[in-house]
Amino acid sequence: MNSISNSYKNSPNHLKHKIPLDFESVVVSVPDSHKWENVESHSIGSVPLIDMSDPNAKTLIGEACQKWGVFQIINHGVPTNLLNEVEVETFRLFSLPTQQKLCALRSTDGITGYGLPRISMYFPKLLWSEGFSMMESPADHATLLWPNQPDRQTSTVMDKCQKEMKRTTEMLMELMLESLGITAEDVEKKHNHPYKIELEELHKQNVTCIKGHKKLSHIEGSDPPRDDPKFEVWDDEDSLIMTWLWNSMTSKISRNYMFYSSVREIWENHIETYSMKKDFVACYDIESKIFNSKQGTLSVIEYYGTLNVLWIEL
Repeated sequence: MNSISNSYKNSPNHLKHKIPLDFESVVVSVPDSHKWENVESHSIGSVPLIDMSDPNAKTLIGEACQKWGVFQIINHGVPTNLLNEVEVETFRLFSLPTQQKLCALRSTDGITGYGLPRISMYFPKLLWSEGFSMMESPADHATLLWPNQPDRQTSTVMDKCQKEMKRTTEMLMELMLESLGITAEDVEKKHNHPYKIELEELHKQNVTCIKGHKKLSHIEGSDPPRDDPKFEVWDDEDSLIMTWLWNSMTSKISRNYMFYSSVREIWENHIETYSMKKDFVACYDIESKIFNSKQGTLSVIEYYGTLNVLWIEL
């Protein structure tokens, strides 16, 4: 499963879809690139405005999602003084000269920075818009915009804003899910997926156990040659340690390692497969599909094709 950043790298923006219109230069006429033909107003009513203090907020949000796909909220709990500070900092940023704002232009395959929204590439004409996308701290971009005096005020305000947006988003997501009959408990179960294990903790336990039996050579050293007199004893010990490792895993995970021939194979593959750097929930789902796939009424070719698609995805 690709991350957002990987998706952007796979679909880079062209330069014309990155640089906003220079509003300072638009004095007499609008350039053809920004002239939208047959623009008509629609009288289909106002976008739903939902009061988050309303006891029926959950129902109203569910209806707005189904009928509109968009809504506004009030009484959301974001401090008014913070919203005022965000407005001041936003005005200050976009009031900078165009060339200064372009110093923080979003990269072609990037997520953050100054520029047009990425959706502009899907429209026949360019948008009357300029934006500044942020993720995590905007300190690096602030340094680009104000190189001689890094602006801590903007970074501080936007950091606070992002924390409030995260809280509000989580609240809205919970209400959206509840409107579909999905409870917080259901979500918690999904997040506590059996595949989501703490690799570091599990390995620490196993290393302590193996070290206590003075058998670390089975995961850190080299295997003795098969013609070595000590090989038979070493092989018996390796089988015993394999059993320890299997027993330290859940059954859904250990069964994937039943056909490995040595402790080292299990150990190295376990690190590679369950590394916290990977999207382990997605990997687990795909591996489960592979493991549980049955040929049934499928022909050999159809069955192979099904497995092949899963292997490629994994």
